[in-house]
Amino acid sequence: MEKDKSVVENQLAELARSAALVRALATYDEREEIRGGDSLAEAFLADEPKNSLNDPAIREWLVKNYLPYGVYAYTIARTAYFDHVVAQALRDNIPQIVILGAGYDSRPYRFAALFNETRIFELDGGLIQERKRKLLQQAEIALPVNLLYATLSYDPLLLGENLAGAGYDREKQTLFVWEGATYYLTFDEVDKTIRFIAANSPSGSTLCFDYNTISKDKSDSGIGKDLAETMNAGAAEDSVLFAIDEWKTGVFLAERDFMIIEHLTSEEMEKRYLTLHDGSSAAKVPARHRIVYASLSK
Repeated sequence: MEKDKSVVENQLAELARSAALVRALATYDEREEIRGGDSLAEAFLADEPKNSLNDPAIREWLVKNYLPYGVYAYTIARTAYFDHVVAQALRDNIPQIVILGAGYDSRPYRFAALFNETRIFELDGGLIQERKRKLLQQAEIALPVNLLYATLSYDPLLLGENLAGAGYDREKQTLFVWEGATYYLTFDEVDKTIRFIAANSPSGSTLCFDYNTISKDKSDSGIGKDLAETMNAGAAEDSVLFAIDEWKTGVFLAERDFMIIEHLTSEEMEKRYLTLHDGSSAAKVPARHRIVYASLSK
């Protein structure tokens, strides 16, 4: 039975708030080498969690006892990589950036100084977008003039209509940012979305997303496993959450007209974003996590 839309939107809003909490925690990390860069994440939290972040003991307890294994480390690495991709696209003055499942993504506001002519489209549910704009207003954070909002849908027809209604131009090169979403979607939803992107953007457009590989290691539960199961509790019995077999990502993307530019394993994330000054690793990223950045080559 299909779940009520309002229930799903509330669950997605909770997931978005949880992600913002982890990013906010990372900005307080005493280790400068790995400190999180999302300086606006805290603006999206309720007053009580905001105040709690000022207490080092509470922050330590949250990281060690509240968050599932690997979530803190992975969030630091993932945020840093997506920051790099979006900032570079803005420096290159790419015509369009589309953020799918934007949640409380703060890059359009944090990177406002890098804006030139790029138009950014944030796509998500109405409940999240309404709350986000309200919180931005309360924090006196200005909305960039070239930022547009549209409703997210994983129905390709509706997705096309919503993007077109917001002013998206399918003839202009575009970076599609899809962070922290595929874990909660079925294989069919991810497949249709990537095929939609390929059919509705020109060659040279790019897609950056993170995902889980199919792991034989049962101890490596991965980020959001329990939340993903909760989100899909009302899905059909034969639905399968998205994941790709180890080492088959290139083939999967090539079949959808994308070529890999960069593909980060958990080890590469640790090396780039979690290495301390003494050469040691601050934390482990669960082995099944991957980030891929690919270019449309049709």
